[in-house]
Amino acid sequence: MLDRAKALGFTHYNLTEHIPRRKQSQLYPEEVEAGLDPQKLAQRFEEYLLEARRIQQEKGRSVLVGAETENIQAAEDQSCLQNNTDLSGIHDLIAILEADHGTVQLAGSSERRPGSVGKGRVDYLVGGVHHVGSIPIDFDVPTFERALRVFGWDGVADPHPSRSSSKRLAHLRIAAHYLDQQYDLLKHVRPEVIAHFDLCRLWDHTLPLALEQHRAADEALELGPNAVDLYKLEQLVDERTRRNVAFAISYGALFEVSGAAVRKGWPTPYPGLEVLKLVVSLGGRLCLSDDAHSLAQIGHSFQAVKAHLDSVPGAWNSLHYLTWNEDDRPALSHEEGQAQESQREARERYLFAKAVGREVGNGFDDPTEIFERGTRAIKSSGPSTDALFWVELEQRRQRLDDALSSKRAGG
Repeated sequence: MLDRAKALGFTHYNLTEHIPRRKQSQLYPEEVEAGLDPQKLAQRFEEYLLEARRIQQEKGRSVLVGAETENIQAAEDQSCLQNNTDLSGIHDLIAILEADHGTVQLAGSSERRPGSVGKGRVDYLVGGVHHVGSIPIDFDVPTFERALRVFGWDGVADPHPSRSSSKRLAHLRIAAHYLDQQYDLLKHVRPEVIAHFDLCRLWDHTLPLALEQHRAADEALELGPNAVDLYKLEQLVDERTRRNVAFAISYGALFEVSGAAVRKGWPTPYPGLEVLKLVVSLGGRLCLSDDAHSLAQIGHSFQAVKAHLDSVPGAWNSLHYLTWNEDDRPALSHEEGQAQESQREARERYLFAKAVGREVGNGFDDPTEIFERGTRAIKSSGPSTDALFWVELEQRRQRLDDALSSKRAGG
């Protein structure tokens, strides 16, 4: 895959594998059919780490070795709409990253800092959530509809659904749950890259996450049945979206702009337009992603990625990439870590106030570009500098695909 990425013109292309799921009930149907189990998934992950480190030794630290996270809760319920205290998925994640099957220390303990979880085992984390509770929401429509029923959908297929339909309300509840699980992930492991921020609306990209403007209650009341519930849920999801974006920006995370959404039927890449605008308006960092699981998916839909970035003023200026930090800096002391976290908390408060229209103070210092696991965020050049890459990418993809097809045809 790295050779193909280089042939396509990428100068930086890092490796990532999904964290293995630890329970049989968490496996996807296709994995069960293939005879996989949690032990085999764990073995695959260890084999990936070994092979990725071998490649890294061969090609140098221009290649990073990462892992994409999970946060799968134990129960199928709506508890997070009130008080979400289920951190079982976070415990599982940290145990795998720390290669520890004993006691897990969560964020805020004196034993470890969130940004150092898995240090030495992986170079960086891609923060992805793929479940609500324990139900996968990215597998297929029937499985997603099972989640909708758990979150209150009456199962009635309305040919002309309104904004306040039972199905839309259930989807908003799912979004709220998803965002809380994402928030726990951000708090406890501080992933350097935020994966598919709005995967919760994969099957209906029209679901609003960040409202373009805060709706008044009387406007919501004009929407008919369930209007009050709709108003409350839309405001709840909007607040949690802004909270998560502010938190991620506060420690310097990169939000992936991913062509995978277009590959799966969306009109735009992840994140959706209103979320992308929010991230850029708050000074967040972006990075390019294709979420490739095969050779054919490398650089897929990148013309759509370019158009998405073109559509938001300032987006190109927010683009970064992740690379190894060459500065051999000693680990932060406990006191230095506390001081850095205090600065981050102040930054988060300012960002959230700004996100909800209550800007206060005189701003804040930019978050560090250096991450505790050993990488750093580097600002990328814009499309004018990399014009040839964007012009030739699809041509190169076509040539490589044709060559691969000819090779297969020739046996």
